[in-house]
Amino acid sequence: MVTFRHLSIFILLVSAMSPAKATEELTYSVLHAEDAFEIRQYDPYIEAYVEVPLNNRSQRSGSAFRLLAGYIFGNNIRRQKIAMTAPVINTVINQDANDQDQPLPSSRTLETPTHYRMAFSMPAEMSWDDMPKPGNDQVKLQQVQGHLKAAVRYSGNRSRSVDQKSELALLSWLSKQTDFQIKQGPYYAGYDSPWTPANKRRNEVMYILERVK
Repeated sequence: MVTFRHLSIFILLVSAMSPAKATEELTYSVLHAEDAFEIRQYDPYIEAYVEVPLNNRSQRSGSAFRLLAGYIFGNNIRRQKIAMTAPVINTVINQDANDQDQPLPSSRTLETPTHYRMAFSMPAEMSWDDMPKPGNDQVKLQQVQGHLKAAVRYSGNRSRSVDQKSELALLSWLSKQTDFQIKQGPYYAGYDSPWTPANKRRNEVMYILERVK
C-alpha cells in the first residue's frame, strides 16, 4: 500500500507550484453504477511505474514514490517537468509471472508476489514520442491499452484493514454482475491533496474485468 505521507507531501509541492490548476485524472466512461460501485471503460493512457522488491516493507513505497516523483520533477534526459495526475495506483506483482499481454500486471492468482508496483499516469496531452527517457533505470514507461475496471469508492484515512473491507465489498458486488468476470487485481488508488478532510477523500479499490462470452 502506498505511504500516503509521501503522497501528501508530493501533492502539496505540486499544488504549491500551480495552485490554480486542477489535477488531471484518468478518463473513463461509467457503464454501470450502483451506490459506491462502478464498472468503467478506461481510455488508453501512458504511465510511468516502478517495481521494488517486497523484502523491505518499511522502504518499498517510499522508494517507489521518490523515484516517480523524481522523474516528473525533471530527473529525465530532457530535464522536463511533467504535471502530476491522479490517481496514484499501486499493487503487488510477481515479476517472474508477468504477462505482457495484460493491460497491467497485478497480484491476482499469484501465490507469491515478489514486488510492490506504483504508477503515475502521464498527462493525456503527451504522446509516446513526447515522453522523456527516465534518468533512473528503475523508472519504466508503458502504454496501457483501454480496459474495463470495477471500482468502489470510499473515504477516510487508508489502512490495510480499511482497504480489505472495501475490497471484500467490491468482490461481493461483482459476484452478482453476471456479464463480467475478474481478470486482474486488486489495485489501490488515492486521489487527494493532504488538506482534504478525511471524510471527503477519494480512495478506490479496483479490479480489471473482462466480459463473459
